[in-house]
Amino acid sequence: NRAPGAAHNIAYGNRNIWVIGTNVEGGGYGIYKWTGRTWVKIPGSAIRAAVDRRGNGWVVNKFGGIYGYTGSRWVHVGGKAWDIDVGTSNKLWVIGANVEGGGYGIYRWDGRWTKIPGSAVRIAVDGYGNGWVVNKFRRIFRYWGNRWWVLNGLATDISAHDGNVGVVGTDRAIWRREHVRSTWTKTN
Repeated sequence: NRAPGAAHNIAYGNRNIWVIGTNVEGGGYGIYKWTGRTWVKIPGSAIRAAVDRRGNGWVVNKFGGIYGYTGSRWVHVGGKAWDIDVGTSNKLWVIGANVEGGGYGIYRWDGRWTKIPGSAVRIAVDGYGNGWVVNKFRRIFRYWGNRWWVLNGLATDISAHDGNVGVVGTDRAIWRREHVRSTWTKTN
């Protein structure tokens, strides 16, 4: 079913939906959480969002600030990032702010930020805690077994949930890949 409103970014996790709205605010745009009936405004503003397994939001604002929501307040996490995601395994990954060949550096939270080889502009995390990225050349990669694996196709954005991955293709269509398949299926 279609929910009311508009958004720049959407995040889903543990049956919770968070969005980055379209209303301009200091750190980007307003942050909202879906109650099942309506959107509730969460204090603060951001440009990208993610949801952890407890249903709490994680965001990156237009200044590169990284924040996690405790249910009542935002907690600042050190570092700077331009994109963020957290899988159902609660593994947090970000696209940092340091310029590299394929976009920006890639980092995973392991009690501290661990630099992962490679660079990208968009990130998603699957249910196993593995990163999936799209770089500035629109190439799609999956981090598995401590290395990056290139996948067929090109994309502008990426999303993962448990064993399924979706991308926005260069044709602006949404494509889906199930974890057991090696091909993309157009969904719209």
